[in-house]
Amino acid sequence: MLCEVCGRPSGNLKKILLEGVEMLACEECSSLGIEEAPPQKTKKIDFEEMEIRKAGAFDLGLDLKKGFGKIISMARQKQGLTFEELGKKIFEPVSLLHRIESESIKPSDKLISKLEKALQVKLTEKQE
Repeated sequence: MLCEVCGRPSGNLKKILLEGVEMLACEECSSLGIEEAPPQKTKKIDFEEMEIRKAGAFDLGLDLKKGFGKIISMARQKQGLTFEELGKKIFEPVSLLHRIESESIKPSDKLISKLEKALQVKLTEKQE
C-alpha cells in the first residue's frame, strides 16, 4: 500500500490524524501527525441491573415485608417527597424507585438500608 502523506509504498502503515484528517502513513511520516489508538470496545454499565444482581450476594436472614412498595410509597408521600427528590436524597435513579414501588423488582440490601434511613420506615422482618 502507499503512504497517503509521501506516496511511497510501505508494508507497515499506521493510522494517524494529520491536521484534522485521518490518513495512512509510513513509519517515517507517522511522526508528522498524531497516531490514533485502535478503537476500544466499551461496555455500557447498567447500574440498576448491577443493584439487582447484588441483591442476593449477602443473605442477612431478613425478608422484605409484604407490600414493601406500598410502605415506601406511603412514607415518601407522607414526607412530601417526589420520586426525583427521593432519588437525589439517596443517590438512586428515579426509574429504579418506580420499579421498586411497583414491586416489579426487589431492592438490594444496601438500597433497603438507604430507603429505611431516608424514609424512617422498616422494610424487613426476620425470616421464620
